[in-house]
Amino acid sequence: MIRRFLALIVVLGLVVAAVYYWKYRPGTPPLDASDFDDVGRTVREGVGEVGQTLRDTKITAAVKAALELNRTVEPHDVDVSTEGGVVTLRGTVPDAAVVSEAEKVAAAVPEVGQVVNHIRVGAGSERPPPGADRTLGENIDDQKLEMQVRLAFSLNRELKGSDVGVKAFRRQVALNGRVVDEAQRRAAIETAAQVPDVAGVMDQLQVGGAPAAVPATPAAVPATPAAVPATPAAGGAAAAEQALAAHPSLGGYGLEVREEGGRLVVDGTVRTPVEKELAGHVAERAAKSEVENAIRIQP
Repeated sequence: MIRRFLALIVVLGLVVAAVYYWKYRPGTPPLDASDFDDVGRTVREGVGEVGQTLRDTKITAAVKAALELNRTVEPHDVDVSTEGGVVTLRGTVPDAAVVSEAEKVAAAVPEVGQVVNHIRVGAGSERPPPGADRTLGENIDDQKLEMQVRLAFSLNRELKGSDVGVKAFRRQVALNGRVVDEAQRRAAIETAAQVPDVAGVMDQLQVGGAPAAVPATPAAVPATPAAVPATPAAGGAAAAEQALAAHPSLGGYGLEVREEGGRLVVDGTVRTPVEKELAGHVAERAAKSEVENAIRIQP
């Protein structure tokens, strides 16, 4: 296709050179009507070829998009080329069902006049597993998006008591874990979908609470006052610090939680404001009390 386009440019250049030669070269006979007809015909043919090339490029892009939107064909590498409205498919797939499905999908694309199927059945046709070809920038963007979605969940009272996991891959967010009821499931999906830069939400949530814990017998309840925390903050610092250390997005920062004058303070450094806010909410949730956020941002 590229060779045809370059050839067309050469033809048009020769036509322009010929017109210039006949018009300005001394002693050259003037152009007659047949000469102009030849030039016009050549130009029309050239323009027609350019138009067909553009149409073929558009068809190729449309067929590729259709194949990528088909769950049977998408995991496999199928090459697409178009010439004169005729689409040619090439590649290797694991079974004949994929060959048939690829041809069916390509033939259904508008403006496709014919499909020539050269796809072979063989091994080694699957694409690399998701994430194998991601750049460092894409990984960082996905991690940032996960933190933003988790922060949005922590700021939504409807999601209190839920256990929702978040995993992002190229702006597609998958939600997994357990929610209390259907209303909480909808709230999680809607909240995630409203976060900027989220392109789509995949629902893998389970509805229903975990089995209730067996109530402790009176004998199991501490009888001495010494077993009861002296202040609301007692033990909260340790719980908050453990939660921060175990968090997948915050564990590497080594954040500290300490008690000062009856209140809890979370301290340390993170890279982004989103991480700072997330750390504060994680600490408060674990400590079950208000926490002063003294974290510093150090990009």
